[in-house]
Amino acid sequence: MALFSLETIDSWLADFRALGHRVPGVIRTLERDLDAEGEQDAGLVLIKFELATTDTFLERPAHDQPGWRVHFAPRDEELVMSSVEVQNLAEEFHMVSRVASYLEARTAEALARLA
Repeated sequence: MALFSLETIDSWLADFRALGHRVPGVIRTLERDLDAEGEQDAGLVLIKFELATTDTFLERPAHDQPGWRVHFAPRDEELVMSSVEVQNLAEEFHMVSRVASYLEARTAEALARLA
């Protein structure tokens, strides 16, 4: 299994879920581009929220760094919600931050093994 292959990232996401984290909506991994060794890099994790239609994805912007960035695509229309819906959306945002933190930790561990 390549270091940052689709299978690797998917297994990390499965581990995240196995730890008991609730993952609302849909999360899936896409192969993005070639890494330094010319192999496919699963550097994009797409997230589809249950409550908002905002396109959201996480990416690993540098091949040699553990950080992951969260992108929220611009919206064409206003989003109007009740207070309960806002609270539920905030929980979805919190989940995204936990996923990003978890992927950063797993990426740091994998890079440390290579050093």
